[in-house]
Amino acid sequence: MACINDCSASTSSTATSSMSRNLATLPAEVLLNIFDQLDSNTLCGLRKTNRRFNSIVDYSPELKPKFEPRTSDRFVVTIDPATKLYKFHSVTYRNTGEKALTFTAQDMLDKHDFSFVFRQLKVRRIIFEHMHNGTLTDLLINFLLDHVELSPEFNPIAVTFRECDMLNLSSDAMLRLLRLSGKNLVQFTMNNVANVRSDTFTNEHAAQFDLKKMNSLTITCISMAAEHKYLSLTDELFVQLHQANSFPVLQLHSCGLTTVGLSLFFDSWVKTHNTESFSNLVCTFKDCPGIVQNELSRICHDWPLEFSTFVEREEFLSVSHAMNTFTVNFAGEHTSVENTCPASSTSDDDADSKKEEQNEIKKSEELATTQ
Repeated sequence: MACINDCSASTSSTATSSMSRNLATLPAEVLLNIFDQLDSNTLCGLRKTNRRFNSIVDYSPELKPKFEPRTSDRFVVTIDPATKLYKFHSVTYRNTGEKALTFTAQDMLDKHDFSFVFRQLKVRRIIFEHMHNGTLTDLLINFLLDHVELSPEFNPIAVTFRECDMLNLSSDAMLRLLRLSGKNLVQFTMNNVANVRSDTFTNEHAAQFDLKKMNSLTITCISMAAEHKYLSLTDELFVQLHQANSFPVLQLHSCGLTTVGLSLFFDSWVKTHNTESFSNLVCTFKDCPGIVQNELSRICHDWPLEFSTFVEREEFLSVSHAMNTFTVNFAGEHTSVENTCPASSTSDDDADSKKEEQNEIKKSEELATTQ
């Protein structure tokens, strides 16, 4: 099992073992004073020698400044289908560093303690990926969140689920995740996920976001579980966006949204962008039966304002107002999921996407700052 922190970079095992034998009989207060004189690498070695040292190093506030927080730009949660081992995989772009920690389902049941890792970790982006056959569970989510609550700064800017089976992930577990992370998110994505239930993502989940910070809400290429047709994501989302005066890019699939709600969103956009500033907002809705292109077109034609451009084609509608453009894409309204969803990505694609994701994070941080 590999530690995300550089705990392996300690002094030699011989020196550490010798030191631990000499210190073992000393009172805790004396040990703490001695440990306070040591560097972080030596402390990492000592904490692995016995439970007593482990407890002192992990839980003594006096020693916390010894360990500088590490930033995880890309914190991936996945599973090896061959070994059935879960993995927390951390990538830091600045120094191209990568760390991994593997564990079993039994480790989670036994509540194995990895708190030493997370006490020093700042997570910027969480990605759940390649988790099939019900391996994405409440147990995993709660195990992760129990640890990240110890993080000195758990303010991720993005949460992503891709190529996951959502069957064993409850609405409550998703809600807990978003309660802890939602107020700082600028992006939330569910892409190419299966066995989605109507309560997997709802109005209550969306309410956990600070919508003024959000620039992207994406739920695409999803397949619903048996007896579930649509997500319980309704026009309440548009009401929340209207109240926040927020206009993120929306890409939504199989939701209970309607043209009436979308027109409220459109009305807010027009009133906010009645200026010479420049903006371009594109929203895509697929398999949302309540959103009808002809109805939205009629609303636009009846609008009291005269738009500088009004373009309507099959499967999309675009309106320009001053220097601002609002486009609604109905692509896929008459096509199948198989024809519109991208193929599953491979491990080779991950290497090529790291630079793109780094740039995406930078842009998201800049947007969050300006908003």
